[in-house]
Amino acid sequence: MKTFVSCDADYACTIRNWNPNEEGTFVLDHIPNTHGSLEMYNLLVSSTTSKLFDVFQSSRKGIATSLTVKKSAIRNFVLENGATLQSVEFDKTHLSSILFGKNCSLVHLRIKHSKLSHLPNSIQELKNLNKLTISHSLILAVNLNVIAKLPQLTMLDLTKNGIHSLYCTVEDASFPTLANMFLRENKLRSINMNIFNGIKYLDTVDLSHNLISVVSGTLVSSVLKYLDLSYNRIIKMDCCKWNVPNVSHLIASDNLFRSLPRCIEQAFVNVFHLDLDNNQLDPEELFPLGRFKHLQYIALQNNKLTNFVLNETTIPMNLTVLNLSKNKLRRLEIAFVPRKNTFIDVSMNCISNLDWNKISTNLTMLEMAGNPLVCNFDNSPFIHIRSNHSCKVHRSEGCDEGKS
Repeated sequence: MKTFVSCDADYACTIRNWNPNEEGTFVLDHIPNTHGSLEMYNLLVSSTTSKLFDVFQSSRKGIATSLTVKKSAIRNFVLENGATLQSVEFDKTHLSSILFGKNCSLVHLRIKHSKLSHLPNSIQELKNLNKLTISHSLILAVNLNVIAKLPQLTMLDLTKNGIHSLYCTVEDASFPTLANMFLRENKLRSINMNIFNGIKYLDTVDLSHNLISVVSGTLVSSVLKYLDLSYNRIIKMDCCKWNVPNVSHLIASDNLFRSLPRCIEQAFVNVFHLDLDNNQLDPEELFPLGRFKHLQYIALQNNKLTNFVLNETTIPMNLTVLNLSKNKLRRLEIAFVPRKNTFIDVSMNCISNLDWNKISTNLTMLEMAGNPLVCNFDNSPFIHIRSNHSCKVHRSEGCDEGKS
């Protein structure tokens, strides 16, 4: 099989079908000194170290160097002491063991589609590491101890593994710069929110697409802005001891919530975007959403709501979007709309009549498609809506009297 080398204008060179054990490192002499990115396809060794690329690294003084190994049979790799590579990526390999030496320059590490089964303990040697991604691999349990003291780490992405356990046992863990944690598409069945409290600069937590049915612990963070719990199996959640005043986005769609989390209005006082689509919310369990002073976007699509009254206690003053589509709404009262640019979507419900004389004069945008009563108008001043709207009665499946 012939070794093939090509370089492009983006200062990256690709080597295919290289067997260092037979050919040595002569092929690296053909890499221009101006090119700092090396991509290997079908690297024909099962085990190697960063020494193999010493010639490449040493001839590029002042240039950030990166190594990518794709679609290769490599199983073991060692980043030697003092290695100057700044970015290393393994994608679609058989990598099951990787070891990191001291005083390395590595900033970005990405391992995707591998046989790696755990977070390597030697990662704690990577004092310059800024972003760590291990995804589509065989990791089942994660002990955050190994990254707790990394001074430069800002992003941890463990998406699409088989993680069922997440824990940290270091009492004085500091996570000095960690801001973003992505744990989506794993096998977590429960999560203790206390684990995030020691991460003082945490901005984003993504726990979506797991199997979580139990949320325990007390989440306390003055920095957290984005929390995603969507696509899990959560029925209820108690936030009464939580303190997350700066969360702007709470995403909890596609769960089994029958009522809003307890004390949600106390914990998420400044939430801007609230997504509870595709749950089991009942109108009797909805407290007045008007308590959220900063809430602008509310998504309640595909729940079990049969009525919704829009007034000063149910609607936040800063609301711009309210999505109530795909419920079983039979009664809709729109006595209050806080501003003229508020969009209200009640499509795919069971609304058969509206009293236009009791509708807020601020209403200019209302989507009603898929109801027994459909009124057509588009962003018109209310004075024209009241006089010029066109309504038609349709038969809608699932909206017959007596059906829920």
